[in-house]
Amino acid sequence: MPIKYDVHQPDDRFFKSAMSDPDVVKAYLQHFYPKIAAIADLSSLKLENSVSLRPNLKRFEADVIYRCRFQEEA
Repeated sequence: MPIKYDVHQPDDRFFKSAMSDPDVVKAYLQHFYPKIAAIADLSSLKLENSVSLRPNLKRFEADVIYRCRFQEEA
């Protein structure tokens, strides 16, 4: 009999795990959002802390947050 694993929110966990890899994010942006990939400096992608406090002291948590620079204008 196969083992049944009880995974809470498997789609969310998969997304967070996959998108925690900058190489996956670069490929994702290039494939699905080529206009954004064209203006972003993908070599500057930096994974940020996804938990913070709002000014009203309420906790905010995102799955994944990245920061990057834009390409230099010619």
